[in-house]
Amino acid sequence: MLGRQADFAGLDAELSPDVVVMVEVIGRTGAEIVANHLGRSNYHVAGSDLSVPNTAAHEGLEVAVISKIPMIRVTEYDVKLDGRTHEVFGSFGGLQVAEELLTSSGLSQVQPTGGNDRGTLRVDLANGLTIFPVNLKSNINNACSDATDANRALENMAIDVPAKLTTAIAQGFARQVDADKRNAAERERVIAAVKVVADKATAEGRTTIIAGDFNTSLEQGKAGSAFADCNLQPFECKKAPFPAAACVAGDGFDDTFAILTTPLIGASAFTGAGSHLQGHRFCRRCNRSHGCAGWRSSRFQSADAWLQRRRRPGADRLGGESLSVARVRSLRSRDHLRPINGFGGS
Repeated sequence: MLGRQADFAGLDAELSPDVVVMVEVIGRTGAEIVANHLGRSNYHVAGSDLSVPNTAAHEGLEVAVISKIPMIRVTEYDVKLDGRTHEVFGSFGGLQVAEELLTSSGLSQVQPTGGNDRGTLRVDLANGLTIFPVNLKSNINNACSDATDANRALENMAIDVPAKLTTAIAQGFARQVDADKRNAAERERVIAAVKVVADKATAEGRTTIIAGDFNTSLEQGKAGSAFADCNLQPFECKKAPFPAAACVAGDGFDDTFAILTTPLIGASAFTGAGSHLQGHRFCRRCNRSHGCAGWRSSRFQSADAWLQRRRRPGADRLGGESLSVARVRSLRSRDHLRPINGFGGS
């Protein structure tokens, strides 16, 4: 990140975001590096301290929000209360971050939160906007990774690869299926818990956005619309689009998005758009056809793509961090802006 300081300043100059949402942040240090080089004089920065196992690897999975709009309240929602305290920082002055439990308790459709699940922040801005940054469970299939790593290691040592291993990689296997279903279940239980607290913000009359890295997709066969899932079958271990045929006789097995949009949890339906859905819109009052009748909207742009376009030969990558940026302005008509990488509801 230290090699990208000029890029952060350029991002601010070109996009002029009111709000920057960051995931996979290396604690306060990572947020400070970006905030100090965005070229703004007035700002607030809220970063999480969610690390359940207090290790270097997990400390690089924090979330943060940098805002030109003053923050009036920030709450950290963690799956395990640890009593650690920290503050919002920036030119607007300090603000103590409260801590509350993030739990899926009482939601029979999803598993209990816990373990190494990642929580979120509730960031209330002075203009009535509330942001929940999330970094859900990765989509990495550890079973497939183990199999392909073993295959590569044997090939590098010029040792014959067992036929069973070759077949397992080419056709998939039971533990691979278990890993995919486990990843989906972990995402579902966290986003369900986030949906509960986000609905509370919405009930208070606040414009609510859940933004960040959902680590899943809307591919046919994968994205579900109900909790009754299909019979997921093994499929080839490779980086490729999800094969819809692997989801047999039922609904998609990953209900992360449907929890927000149908909604499968709570009463308020969130609408959203990714880079694959540009043109869809949301604002303060939404219906399921993405119509709006409100006065405040947000546009999200892909800061990741912007930074990659500016990447200089030999420059360090962003270090795993991902950013979403938004311009937020008051609207008193049916003027709409397009969100990317975010979900909004009211």
